[in-house]
Amino acid sequence: PRPEPARTASDKVTTTVIADAVRLVSWGREWPQVAGLIARLANRPPEAEVWKILRTHRAQIEARARRPRD
Repeated sequence: PRPEPARTASDKVTTTVIADAVRLVSWGREWPQVAGLIARLANRPPEAEVWKILRTHRAQIEARARRPRD
């Protein structure tokens, strides 16, 4: 059986938060700053929900943020 999708955040919101985090980390922001900055952007979930998404996807975010752009 497939795992159930997270009910707290839609796929679109999760994708947006991950993209924001990748961008901020690649710009040199420290990990503890990222959730607060994302939560203040328009149409983003509250900081507590952003933290849940970031914790779940941290390895993916850090890998994408450190990858050199072509």
